[in-house]
Amino acid sequence: MGEVREAFTIFNVTISENEQNLLKQVEYLHVRINNNDNMLIELDKSKENFRFFLGKEPVIRDPAMFIISQDKYSIETTSAILPSKLEKPCRDLYDSVINFRLNTDDFPDFIQAIECSVRNSAGWCYKKTRRKS
Repeated sequence: MGEVREAFTIFNVTISENEQNLLKQVEYLHVRINNNDNMLIELDKSKENFRFFLGKEPVIRDPAMFIISQDKYSIETTSAILPSKLEKPCRDLYDSVINFRLNTDDFPDFIQAIECSVRNSAGWCYKKTRRKS
């Protein structure tokens, strides 16, 4: 599961503010596709793939895929977002990792060492990834 994207919206329903409290009481949801009473029989093998998520905010555009700094942002930018526009949990995570570096002064070739360990059949990373695959 990933974030909600407009491109994958099949249908949407707007629920009035008065009815939103009633959603907490919903136990079952019945959906009819193409006005077909045999839907579950015809879709038997794929019915476990249907999932419904109730969100409070409408999806009016796909979420940005990249985070960019203010100096690279312009009004035409549609595939990126400013860090300040992230939701708080995402912004906190972003702030925690933005300056993270694998290579440090103490171990300037750390990335290269990992890559060698992954590519070498005698390396720890190579063996570990093979065991986990």
